[in-house]
Amino acid sequence: MTYWAKTIIPIMALIVVFCTPQVLYASDGKIRVFVSIPPQAYFVERVGRSCVDVHVLVGPGQSPATYEPTPKQVSRLCQSQVYFRIGVPFEKVFLPKISRTLKNLNVVDTRKGVHLR
Repeated sequence: MTYWAKTIIPIMALIVVFCTPQVLYASDGKIRVFVSIPPQAYFVERVGRSCVDVHVLVGPGQSPATYEPTPKQVSRLCQSQVYFRIGVPFEKVFLPKISRTLKNLNVVDTRKGVHLR
């Protein structure tokens, strides 16, 4: 088994276990949002203000190239309404599987319409 198969299969199992009941909003009525990296969180918090509860997958000091979500993050992602992707390396493998499993999760590609250099 490849490295990715060893890591993604358990993640998918956690999603199935934790994501059966979809709780899309935080207890305070805020929209649960996930982003890939901290600068995105800053932007989403400024735009969404008090209407969003933002969580970051790749925290400070972690590498987006080698990142693996924790079970707690997967559980919270299952309870989220929106995920803002930015194109970091881990998303190439992680997001297709998440999108197939979490049908109610809106994945927004923040690169859409942006000319990349």
